[in-house]
Parts: sequence; structure tokens; C-alpha cells
Amino acid sequence: MAEQVLGADFQLAEVGARRFRPGATGLPLHVGVPANRFAERGLPPPEQCLVLTFSWLLDDLTRNNAARTFLPCSHHARRGPQPQEQYDHLAYIEAPAGSVVLFNSAVWHAIEPYQELGPSRCEFSSAYVVPWLDQQELGWKAPPRTVHQQLSPHLQQLNRPTARPTS
Repeated sequence: MAEQVLGADFQLAEVGARRFRPGATGLPLHVGVPANRFAERGLPPPEQCLVLTFSWLLDDLTRNNAARTFLPCSHHARRGPQPQEQYDHLAYIEAPAGSVVLFNSAVWHAIEPYQELGPSRCEFSSAYVVPWLDQQELGWKAPPRTVHQQLSPHLQQLNRPTARPTS
């Protein structure tokens, strides 16, 4: 999928784990990096997908445990969401553990408040990015050289740093 959207030379961004606890407030509707930087400067975001974000769910995702919410086709609006505006046609994603949620980071997305009383929900998240994007400038870290050298040749290719990895 990443090759179809971003081209054959795409890169894997920093992988992180997220833990959502009961009572967490979530995140409002927003545009991901780097598309958000275009909006901040009054520029329309590019038509091409630059970042294909994914979350690998380690626990079931429900409407009440920090669900992912999207406004379909919003990346064509050529602007970011307005904080006080109400939007129709929001899509609330529910999926079982083991599922992967994959989306263009320019699509407006949110994380709903965690309203359940049950256990925390965990996921791994990262993104595939176009090869020319400077990930470190966007706040993602390259793997340390010692880690990079231990990766398989395929993973080393996916994790080519734009700058030399630090050890």
C-alpha cells in the first residue's frame, strides 16, 4: 500500500507505542505533519500524500476507548479544521485487536476521549513517508546507528536516515 501511495522509495518513520487510559481527553480534529505546517503558513496542503500514517491495534478499538475519528475527503478542503466548527459525516473507527488503521495524515483526524472504565488501550503507531521528507525536521528520530546496523537489509533500506543516525 505504501509503495502504491508514496512510490517505491518510501521510508518508515519512527515507531512508537501509545497507551490510552480511561479518562484521557483525546485530541481534537487536526491535520498531521507536515500538512499542518502548510495550513499554519496560510498555504494549501499538497495534493500528493506525503505521510501515510498507521496504527497497529494491540487492543480492540471501540467508540468509547479513544476511538479514531476521521472526516472523509477533508484533505481536499485545502485548509485545516476550525476549532469551534461542528462537522457532519464524521467516521468513527472501531476495529478488533490486530487490525491496522491506515490513513493519509492530511485527512482531518481526531482521537475521541476515553470514556470506558476498563483497562488501557495500546497501539503501535508510525508512518510511511515520501523519501525526500526530512523526518528529523518533523520531530521523528532516526534509529541509533547501533540499532540500524542490527536491522535486516530490508529494514535498513526502509529506515534510511536523511541525516546520519546518532549512536
